[in-house]
Amino acid sequence: SEYVAHLALCLRDRCRHGVEIVIRIDGQCAGGIYVALAAGADRVEATSAAKVRVLPERAVEIVLGRTLRDETLADALAAGIADRLIAERRDDVAVARYCPGSSNE
Repeated sequence: SEYVAHLALCLRDRCRHGVEIVIRIDGQCAGGIYVALAAGADRVEATSAAKVRVLPERAVEIVLGRTLRDETLADALAAGIADRLIAERRDDVAVARYCPGSSNE
């Protein structure tokens, strides 16, 4: 969609202006929003709990007429869908990030 494409362009613009964009996947991530976020990011990190699919399961079923086997995180790393595996930590989920121009400056 137009929104998803615009999101990716905005993320890349921030990268060009020195803002590091890191996507962390700690659950399921799929479809156009994954592609937009990953395309606009400096890197994509995934925890061992991550399940990354470029297409949602239902879309794959429609296109192929069957379900795919569950891909492992190693498959995602080998395909370049994620850049690296990171430790799963719950204590950093609520960390507020500094964002120039926001109310937390």
